[in-house]
Amino acid sequence: MCASGSHPCARALLQVELLSTQLVELDEASKEHASETMHLKAMAENAEQDNQELQTQVAELEGDLQSKMALLDEFEHKFQRQFDEWQEREKELLDNLDAYQGCCCRGCCCGGWGW
Repeated sequence: MCASGSHPCARALLQVELLSTQLVELDEASKEHASETMHLKAMAENAEQDNQELQTQVAELEGDLQSKMALLDEFEHKFQRQFDEWQEREKELLDNLDAYQGCCCRGCCCGGWGW
């Protein structure tokens, strides 16, 4: 029957051609999917690398910030100590001035201490 070009052979050839076309289409789709998957994996790897680099930068910046905050705290403590010392010195000077101004001889005999 097939040698004479009968109907069942033509139908089988059409099915083989259809299956062949479908296989080619599926193969192309599979290759496209594999290519897209590789592209997405590469993008994910790049994003992960960028994320790690950013985390490293954040850690460095946090370290710098802590260092600078420690310096600022130290400065504030030193400033407060100096300010307290200056206030005490100012009080002493004002007390000395009051004593000097209360002296009857304006400091000639008692050194300005009013004794």
